[in-house]
Amino acid sequence: MPGHAKDVMVYQKDLAKAKSFLSKAKYTPKDLEKMELDYVYLLGLEEERLWGMILLNSLEPLGLKVKLRAEPWPRMVAMATKPETSPHFLAVYVGAKYPSADIHTYGMFHSNSWGSYMSCSWYENPKVNDLLQKARTTVNMEKGFELYGEAQKLIAEDAAAIFMINPPHRVGYWNYVKGYTHIGLLDFDRKFYTIRIEK
Repeated sequence: MPGHAKDVMVYQKDLAKAKSFLSKAKYTPKDLEKMELDYVYLLGLEEERLWGMILLNSLEPLGLKVKLRAEPWPRMVAMATKPETSPHFLAVYVGAKYPSADIHTYGMFHSNSWGSYMSCSWYENPKVNDLLQKARTTVNMEKGFELYGEAQKLIAEDAAAIFMINPPHRVGYWNYVKGYTHIGLLDFDRKFYTIRIEK
């Protein structure tokens, strides 16, 4: 993906470190016991329910309870329009709609994007806003990529989202079907005008 920073910090599961951070949180252990975190996923999408189970099982050893809730897509989108109605976790597929890191940075983490299902974390970091704005408006593509990379590092350090799953893209076709090429953009790799049958 053009603009992706290769040296972004990747979080590893570390329960001891997680417990250490929780001990510094504003919530007491008793507060956390009473708390129930909502994980909302798309009604009928079993794989998203299973991802919620991974989250539930990962947070349980920390004493955090997760409630899985299936909702129809229009309801999920409506929930994300306000901080008061946004769930703690919202399962969202975010595929590239154009070949730039912009879709995964500006659309998810710039405060101008608040109120959409992609930006339902309500993340705010003025430095990230500034980097993304400059990256989006510069005419120097390489400079833009560099700015997107700086923003990605800050976003990862702030743990603004949990990137849990990156499922493989599978396309099946017979060996006599020729001309298919994977483009990597959401739905754009299904260009039937390049495909032909050779028997």
